[in-house]
Amino acid sequence: MYNFLTKNGQALAFGLGVLMVLIFLFTVNSGLDEFTPLDLAKDEARFDTGIFNFGLGVSMWLTRIAVILALGFGLFHAARNPKGALKFIVGIVVLAVIFAIGYNMADGTVQEGWANFNVDEGISKMVGGAITTTGILLAVAVAVLFLGELRNFFK
Repeated sequence: MYNFLTKNGQALAFGLGVLMVLIFLFTVNSGLDEFTPLDLAKDEARFDTGIFNFGLGVSMWLTRIAVILALGFGLFHAARNPKGALKFIVGIVVLAVIFAIGYNMADGTVQEGWANFNVDEGISKMVGGAITTTGILLAVAVAVLFLGELRNFFK
């Protein structure tokens, strides 16, 4: 099976993607007469259309399958070579610590306009922690880029 997928895996994945796109286009085109985007606000019945359901569902399931397989293969290879995966594990732990610090430092205040998006205190703190983590990682990346170029200049 491994040799077969190594040889034909990309072609099979591409073929499956093309098949799903063709099925999606067929379902959209079959219901397109009932759905026109003009004056969408005037006709609430157009919001109940199901012509996009197949494409959205397939996209969500294929994304889930890809994420599960990627995580599974990553864990499998980490278990087979724990010494080689040590840098990755340390990086994930450092990232989790930075996020935890950012999450605990974040203000959980929910602004008035955020209520429309179902944002509560926990989500607000999570977004604040993610923004803090992103800022710290950006600063580290810029510092490493600058120091690396400085080192190469004097080398």
